[in-house]
Amino acid sequence: MGERKLIIIVVIIFFIISLFTSYTIITLTTQRVYSFPDNEGNSNSSTIGGEAFDEEHYLPVILYPHPGAINVSLDTVIHVFQIRSGGTVNLHLNPQCSFYDIKEEDVDFASGSITYYPAELLQPETTYNMSGSFGSLSAWWTFTTASSVIPQSEYEFVSSPYSLWIAIIIASITTLIFAKTNWKSNF
Repeated sequence: MGERKLIIIVVIIFFIISLFTSYTIITLTTQRVYSFPDNEGNSNSSTIGGEAFDEEHYLPVILYPHPGAINVSLDTVIHVFQIRSGGTVNLHLNPQCSFYDIKEEDVDFASGSITYYPAELLQPETTYNMSGSFGSLSAWWTFTTASSVIPQSEYEFVSSPYSLWIAIIIASITTLIFAKTNWKSNF
């Protein structure tokens, strides 16, 4: 095997190791922990409304936190699971908060889910008013947060949505420097 081919293989291996290392470091240092709420709602006529709810409070989605939920942990996600395809989900939260990430998943051909990850902890002991549209139906509901983070049985670690792209850039730059240094010293 020629020296040039060996250097190319070493550079490719260096890139892969560099990419894996930088992605791992970025993921571990930027990830956040979110909980999925365990508590059930106590929905009544004052906690829900809109044309999407019928007399039995049916909505073509499953909502977390549940409508009317109380003592919701401050690190909770807002999760919408569509039981049937209802078109676009458009949610509004009051008081407002920005989101660290929003993940959409297709569960099967007729259902899917959207998870909203708040950028910061929710405000303590606050009633949040949610409103949204699910296709052509609209709805509103409330949930109330606890005074602190409450350990839940289900939680998720979420990395920055840009982790992979940042790792690729870092690995590319370090690999170019490594390759340039080795290429010049050998040829």
